[in-house]
Amino acid sequence: METTTQTNVGVDLGFLNGDLNLTLDYFNKDTKDLLWRRALPASIGGTNMTVWDNVGKMNNKGFEMEINYQKQINQDFGFSVAYNFSVIKNKMTELNGVDYIGLSSSELHGRNFDQETSRSAVGQPIGSFFVYEADGLFQSDAEIQNYKNDRGELLQPNAKPGDIRFKDLNGDGVINADDKVRLGNSLPEFQFGGNLFLGWKDWDFSLSFQGVGHQNVLFNSAWIQPLKEQWGAVPSLILGNYWSQHNTEDQNRNVKYPRLTYTNTTNTYTGSDYWLFNGAYFRVKNITLGYSLPQKLMDKCFIRGLRIYATINDLPAISHYPKGWDPEIGASSDFISTSFTFGANVKF
Repeated sequence: METTTQTNVGVDLGFLNGDLNLTLDYFNKDTKDLLWRRALPASIGGTNMTVWDNVGKMNNKGFEMEINYQKQINQDFGFSVAYNFSVIKNKMTELNGVDYIGLSSSELHGRNFDQETSRSAVGQPIGSFFVYEADGLFQSDAEIQNYKNDRGELLQPNAKPGDIRFKDLNGDGVINADDKVRLGNSLPEFQFGGNLFLGWKDWDFSLSFQGVGHQNVLFNSAWIQPLKEQWGAVPSLILGNYWSQHNTEDQNRNVKYPRLTYTNTTNTYTGSDYWLFNGAYFRVKNITLGYSLPQKLMDKCFIRGLRIYATINDLPAISHYPKGWDPEIGASSDFISTSFTFGANVKF
């Protein structure tokens, strides 16, 4: 059973006769006997068996702020603006008898072709990425043949032109898990959002937005799956931007994606910083413009009120995501659809 202890310190402040309000909150949360799926050894007779276990301690601490200001300037014009901001820091503080907690075999199956891509260790955020460092793409057979250790052995003997080249970081002449490094995690450095409202006579305008600060995002196998070309056609999001024998040398040196393959290949789709990028984004979620018809006109129609409006939802995000992926969908090549709505609110 997990045990959680949390300390909160908060303050609510009001200024300018209540027009300006500020809420601040700091929290520090310690979790003991953290529950986690621990992989069981294969010697007991299974390869994908796990058990829930109390693995250690974790700490979350952070800061949240919300500020809003509203003002009726005169009879015709008024406005309000609100903004929220939060920061959360996560860290494993203790593990019971192990150096780290990785993914179980059952969780690995089907993810990044059974390659471990995250580990949780003391002093690190939970689920920190654990990946190879990439060194571009092999452009030719000659480059593969020249990528050798001091013993003259090929470091990636199964590689093909267009595959990713990995760094031998520890210099032992072998590319394996000992060359993987921890490179960030999927927790955003901060999150934010806000709203704006303007009212002028019979017109009203509102806007809302949201976003996250720097966070690391790693393509998993579900994201990379379209590159396997198993559906018989090249996905449009990578068309003309992948390594190919048909490209010129200059084209291949400037493409984003490795060669397409019909089979799983750890030389391309295994977890590496080649598939790691900044997941920060900003998106306007909603813009609405409305007009309320004059009440004198409504009285003649025996209607208490009529407001017509136009709304745009989910505008394209400003982000570092590769073309074709949306930050709020993730493992899909689909975008969140921007929608346009025209409507009316009638009060009888």
